[in-house]
Amino acid sequence: MRNMLFTSDDQRLLLKLLEIDWHDYIISARNPEDYKERYHEYLESDEWYDIRRQVFERDNFKCQSCCSPTNLTAHHLTYIRIGCEELDDLETLCWDCHERYH
Repeated sequence: MRNMLFTSDDQRLLLKLLEIDWHDYIISARNPEDYKERYHEYLESDEWYDIRRQVFERDNFKCQSCCSPTNLTAHHLTYIRIGCEELDDLETLCWDCHERYH
């Protein structure tokens, strides 16, 4: 019998084909390892890149803590709407400031 496990690329394709909601997909993980893997899949998605770009534009491409314009990331202020974030759920931080939060 063939192994029926899907690769991450297969899972991403299935999400697009089935139009599964990222939020539902992430929070339905059965254990912390699955949650982490699904979260990281989301961070590689077109949807994440789009909202991340919107956050950077809103924040004028500057860290909201130290005003640095380099090494920027979108930081979740809340994970309650993970996968279907609103702009106010996120803020632009540089990597140094982001590390202070985690």
